[in-house]
This record gives sequence, C-alpha cells and structure tokens, in this order.
Amino acid sequence: MKKIISISAWVFVIITILCLLLTMLSSYNFVNIKYFHNYYIFQLSIIVTMFLWSIKQLQIRNGQWVNSIFCMLLGFGAMFFAILKVY
Repeated sequence: MKKIISISAWVFVIITILCLLLTMLSSYNFVNIKYFHNYYIFQLSIIVTMFLWSIKQLQIRNGQWVNSIFCMLLGFGAMFFAILKVY
C-alpha cells in the first residue's frame, strides 16, 4: 500500500508540473488550450498532490508528522481557494 501511494504521489507531481507548464503556455497565448486559460486545473492537481504527499510522509511512530501536516494544510488552503473560485 505504501508503495502504491508513493508511486501515485510521484505520478501526480509529474501531472502537476505538466499542468503548470500548460497553464503558463496557455496564459501567455503560446498555445490555445481551453481548460488551461485559468488556474483551476492547476489548483486541482496541487490539491491531489499535496494530499498524496501528506499521506506518503506520514510517520506517526517517529514523531515526524510536521511535514505531513504542512502538506495537508497546503492542500486544504488550495481547496479553500478552489471552492471560492479564486483562480
């Protein structure tokens, strides 16, 4: 289970990087992709990536859960702005 979460976290990092590149290219009118004219898709990929990384880094036994909480807070912050449609 841990290996599946780790692999999916890295896959979503790659997806997030692609979303960022496509959003920037579409914002500056280098390419015309309808879904990447705003930052909504990029926000959704950030939300999924941060939640997966918070699960991946969760180590309760060692007391090193600060990174996991930080990733979870970033995910909730991005979700908050996505719900308010700030993109």
